[in-house]
Amino acid sequence: MQQLAIGQNVIHPIHGAGKITGVTEMNIVEEFTKYYVIEFSTKRLTLHVPVLNLDGSSIRQVMSENKADDVFGILQAEPEALPEEFKHRRRKLEDWLQSGRPVQIAQAVRALAWRNEHGGLSSLESRLFSQAKDMLVTEVALATDQDALDARHEIEAVLTSAMMSDGEKVLAH
Repeated sequence: MQQLAIGQNVIHPIHGAGKITGVTEMNIVEEFTKYYVIEFSTKRLTLHVPVLNLDGSSIRQVMSENKADDVFGILQAEPEALPEEFKHRRRKLEDWLQSGRPVQIAQAVRALAWRNEHGGLSSLESRLFSQAKDMLVTEVALATDQDALDARHEIEAVLTSAMMSDGEKVLAH
């Protein structure tokens, strides 16, 4: 079972980056009495995650700086073609985002950036693109110990550079 500490940053697959602000005792479910209190400041949200069920939850530690390098490698690579049918494309993108894994979130960001550059996005895809980029930015910022704005600029610069260098490779989506 992983142990987390008060003050530690963690990642939730739906809510993104949060911080453990305390441990509390509550009698909500019989076998769980101690809960980590996790605050998500960007969403003004607080979650209580059972300490004993931490391995069964999706809460995880922030990726390492080495994993952040892997994420930038994903962003620089040519994206996998997305399904043409909207329902299947949406499902694939949502699966990537809901995985909570930085590499899969980077795959979604990369695919949506390319799709936006070479044909545009639907309103739902634009919303998913914004959500995915925000999730990636907050985690990259934490992993590399930099400001979120700097992380956003770095991610956008890498995407722009990747699309410029492979301008002839327009993928059919």
